[in-house]
Amino acid sequence: MQPVPGSLSLANLSRRAEEGSLLQFQGLLFGDDSEALAQEVARIAALEKQRNYAVARKTAWDQAKPFPEDRLKWCAAHREYMNAFWRMAYRLRHDSVAEYYLRSAARSRANRLGSKIGKSRAILKVYRKAVHAPILLCYWCKKVTFAGERHVDHKEPLASGGAHVAGNLCITCAECNLSKNDRCPHEFREAIAEKRGANTLIARDYFRAEYFYVLAHAGSD
Repeated sequence: MQPVPGSLSLANLSRRAEEGSLLQFQGLLFGDDSEALAQEVARIAALEKQRNYAVARKTAWDQAKPFPEDRLKWCAAHREYMNAFWRMAYRLRHDSVAEYYLRSAARSRANRLGSKIGKSRAILKVYRKAVHAPILLCYWCKKVTFAGERHVDHKEPLASGGAHVAGNLCITCAECNLSKNDRCPHEFREAIAEKRGANTLIARDYFRAEYFYVLAHAGSD
């Protein structure tokens, strides 16, 4: 049986019954003191309004749409999410700036260390892919990454004699690039072997879910 439009839920009916009983009690308590009774009615209405506001506020928090007074707290509690969001927003709006920043920072370091520098066009393809590709797996740990979350790393570190060429570049998550430092590829792979295995399973489930989602929607069209 469907609820009648505009009808009250069972919880609301129960609350109204409790409030009605409370008003009856207050009527017995205050007698014919209409002013005191009016104050009590106003107090109950204020409590109901406060309760509804608290529920709406919690719902907004859970849906990532916090009330103005909660916005700073929400952003602080979800710092990683906000950082990723703003990085992605910036790079989507300023793709050319992002590409230039990534390329120029690595090239400057390669020049400083006296490393071999390869052809610009091939190198540029790697950086463009890192900035624009919707979904990629981190080269090292196989984490699923999205636009705005990636770094470009040298497989063989420049400090160890690696060259700044397209074949020595790989697209990684920020965590791997920052934690690898100047370790050789074999040493770093051993250090993250467990993480790589876990992320491989997560990536497999992610792409499998994407495949079945596309399949289901293709069948419905």
